[in-house]
Amino acid sequence: MSWTAPRHGMVGDILVSLAQRETTNRSAQFAELVIPRLGQVSPLLVSSHRNAGFFVLLAPDVPAVLIETGFVTNSADEARLGDPRQRQAIATAIADAVGAYFTTPQLNAGA
Repeated sequence: MSWTAPRHGMVGDILVSLAQRETTNRSAQFAELVIPRLGQVSPLLVSSHRNAGFFVLLAPDVPAVLIETGFVTNSADEARLGDPRQRQAIATAIADAVGAYFTTPQLNAGA
């Protein structure tokens, strides 16, 4: 009797789906940390936290957020992004959120 590696099939799809759901939840947790920090240094849209199916944000095990710091077609955003102090404040707010995320105990078995 020979042993063969199990096929991924439905079980593999379920495991990937569960991992993606957990990653989506962890990404949302990070977004909830970064948004208030960014709001202290830069104006935000009314509905700042949104979801999208960007391929780069869909890795099954890597939490990710996409941060738009402004639009170069908006003169106020362009001026803010052209100011090195403003860029530093934005970068510091993001770095602080990353630090807070990784020092906060996660409420899941995978963390």
